[in-house]
Amino acid sequence: MRTPSVRRTPTSSRKASASATETPQVMFTGVIDKDGQRRVQDLGGEMVDSVYQCTHLITDKVHRTVKLLCCLSRGCLIVSSNWLSKSELAGHFLPAEPFLIKDRSSERQFNFSLIK
Repeated sequence: MRTPSVRRTPTSSRKASASATETPQVMFTGVIDKDGQRRVQDLGGEMVDSVYQCTHLITDKVHRTVKLLCCLSRGCLIVSSNWLSKSELAGHFLPAEPFLIKDRSSERQFNFSLIK
């Protein structure tokens, strides 16, 4: 009897979540950062236009935008702009986990958790 095989897709393998060795593929939503693109590129990351390429979404809080909702469903790292600022000071991208966005008000209002 053959055991069914399961294909690993980018979504099922959580490919959207970047490891420390991968180049961050960055998008912004709900924030205006005039120097953001330059800072991302100076640190060796890439700005992307598609949520399917995005590994890191930078925002200040939960905004019900298409980018945020798509990135949330893909398991992207949703971080505050402090991640980019602190990474710039360090001269390299820092681990994103300490900078994961926290928005208790929206989590309570929409009955969800960003961390889980």
